[in-house]
Amino acid sequence: MKGDVEAAIHSADNATSYATKARSATHSLPWNVVAALPWLGSPFKTGQQISDVVLGLTADVLQPAADVSAVLSPDRLLQGDRVDVQLLRKEEPALAKISANASRLDVDAGAISEPAYLSAVRDARSQLQRQTSEVTHLLENTALAARLVPSMMGADGPRTYFVGFQTNAKPRHRGLLGGFGILRFDNGKATVDTLAPNQELRGPFAPIDLGSEYTQQYGYTNPTTDWRNSNSSPHFPYAAQIWKFHVAQQSGMNVDESSPSTRSPSATSSARRAPSRCLTPR
Repeated sequence: MKGDVEAAIHSADNATSYATKARSATHSLPWNVVAALPWLGSPFKTGQQISDVVLGLTADVLQPAADVSAVLSPDRLLQGDRVDVQLLRKEEPALAKISANASRLDVDAGAISEPAYLSAVRDARSQLQRQTSEVTHLLENTALAARLVPSMMGADGPRTYFVGFQTNAKPRHRGLLGGFGILRFDNGKATVDTLAPNQELRGPFAPIDLGSEYTQQYGYTNPTTDWRNSNSSPHFPYAAQIWKFHVAQQSGMNVDESSPSTRSPSATSSARRAPSRCLTPR
C-alpha cells in the first residue's frame, strides 16, 4: 500500500511538471499571436484553454488528492476491526476543497471553445471534458462520504441502525423486504446485533397516515400495516417511514428520519430515545 501511495504522489508531481511545460508552450508569444488570428487561430486558442484546465487538474486536484490518499491509505484508515473515523473527519476539509476545485475546472472544461478545424484538437477537447466530468463526480461523492460517514459510523457516539434487505422476489419497484438486521457503530467499529427474517416483523401495526394521495394510490394493499406491501411505492422515504414506525411499535425503538433520508434511496433515520438509524440498501 505504501508503495502505491508513493507512486501516486510521484506520478502526480510528474503530471504537474509536464502540464506546466505544456501551459508555458501554449502561452508563448508566437502561440499567442497565432491564437489571436480569426478562424486560423481557433485550434491554438483551444489548445491554450486545454492546457489551462489540465494544469489546474494536476496542480489543484491530482497533487492534493495524492497527498490526502497518503494520509487515508488503507493501512492507516483501517485499524484492525474498525475504521479510523476521526482521521477521515480530519481530512474532510481537504477533500471538500479538492472537490470544489474539480467542480470549478469542470465548468472551465465545458467552456473550452470548439476548434474550427484540426480534429485531433477537437478530440482532445472532448476527451478532457469527459474525463473532467467523471473525476468531478467521483470527488463529489468522496467528499460527501467524508462528511457523512464519520457521524454515521459513531464518531460522535454509538449509533444503532435498522437495516432492511430487499429482494427481487416480487415484480415491484424495490422487490420485497426479505429480512432485516440491527447494526451498531461505535467510533468506527461495527457489530451486528440481530439478523432476522421478515416474519419477525409480526405486528400488529397501527396504520400510518402518509397523506391522501398515498392512500388513494396504495391504500388498498394496506402498506402501512402489512410489511409485505410496505415498499409498494417507488418513493423510498415512504417505506422508510413505515419501517420506522413498525420498529417503534414492535420494539419501542423510536426512530425518526434525518434530513438525508428524504433525498436519498439509502435513507437514514435517527432515534429520539437513542442514537439509532434506519438504513436500507439501494
